[in-house]
Amino acid sequence: MTHYLIMVSDLPALEGKALPARGVFDLMQQHSCWEFPERSQQAKLRESDRLFFYLGSKVKHIVAEATVAGSAVPITKDSPTTFDRNLFPYFVWRRPLRDFKLYGGNGANLEMIMNLSFASKSTVTRSYIGLLLRVGMRTLTEEDAILIREHAAATLTG
Repeated sequence: MTHYLIMVSDLPALEGKALPARGVFDLMQQHSCWEFPERSQQAKLRESDRLFFYLGSKVKHIVAEATVAGSAVPITKDSPTTFDRNLFPYFVWRRPLRDFKLYGGNGANLEMIMNLSFASKSTVTRSYIGLLLRVGMRTLTEEDAILIREHAAATLTG
């Protein structure tokens, strides 16, 4: 099992308003899946990997974790609908998730993220932490997972 930090950002629409990061996460949690584009680091996720979700935009903290429950499957016209594919056609793969834990509060915030292994090994200062989060996904150590959980009160949602 590997731990990953997944960055959830606002999702631009082909027309109209972007879907806020919170809305993107809520849809994924509601449908117990994670959807991603063709060329994405997230294609390397495997069953039993543990994902921690960082919401960018106005939220700016880690809001949940979940376990990858199976292999990625291509999204087709017969796939369950999460996003309006006419407005958000970006995702072509779906990976099932289980065991969501939602975090209350904002203890797992940017200040705490500066202590995670990928940030502490870099020369990036707090004001430029966004540069480290732009890649969409970061590998975490077991110690990182413990630190995140210590800073965020988790409640199992099922």
